[in-house]
Amino acid sequence: MHHTQRLHEKYGPVVRISPSHLSYTDARAWKDIYGHRLGSHGEMSEMSKTIPFSRPLDDVPTSIINADREEHQRFRRALSNGISDSSMRKQEPMIMKYVNLLVDRLHQEGQEGEKALHMEAWYNWTTFDIIGDLVFGESFRCLQNVYYHPWVEFITGAIQARAFMTALSYLGLGWLVQLLFRSSGKKLLSSITKSTDTMVVNRLKIENERNDLFESFVKRRDEWVSMSIEKGFNSLTLYEVLFANL
Repeated sequence: MHHTQRLHEKYGPVVRISPSHLSYTDARAWKDIYGHRLGSHGEMSEMSKTIPFSRPLDDVPTSIINADREEHQRFRRALSNGISDSSMRKQEPMIMKYVNLLVDRLHQEGQEGEKALHMEAWYNWTTFDIIGDLVFGESFRCLQNVYYHPWVEFITGAIQARAFMTALSYLGLGWLVQLLFRSSGKKLLSSITKSTDTMVVNRLKIENERNDLFESFVKRRDEWVSMSIEKGFNSLTLYEVLFANL
């Protein structure tokens, strides 16, 4: 990474670092590479996502991050209402409840400024408590209990592990990534997926309309065939879809 940075400093915003790999530091390249309207310009088609970066694991369901164009559009349609400006404004009282709780807990646990606190953890707890309410209809109670809920701890750890696996895949060690995942990660993933399934089922039992992120999926259940747990819906896909937009 540092070597690539030095190359950019010497040669500019576009550097060829291998026969089939260009590195860009110009933000405008993002739209050119990942734009959704490339097909409208001559015969140019939308570029597919690079597997080592977008899907380092073979046995993990597709998400909004690595889906192809058609499936990506389905994800976006299902989310459009929940992430709209008006919908998020309606959630402001709920969000402020957790913001106020954060401030109160910081005063209590920090002993009015006398005790140092790990602020990264506190901001993570606040974020996931809000997300839990927006998605599953219930908080993870991290702020109340002052600790990482097992589900939250898994997600934060998975983000770090994904970066490591992506780096190994990029170096041509994808086989090692698959081996490590199947030997240890797959069992853990199965356990956390069952926990997520339970939260999804509980959320589906809520009859009152909440106008939260999950409500968009509920309203499109007929279109989103795989939403049914009984039909094999993998709720980890829901997690990836929603968290990718936060």
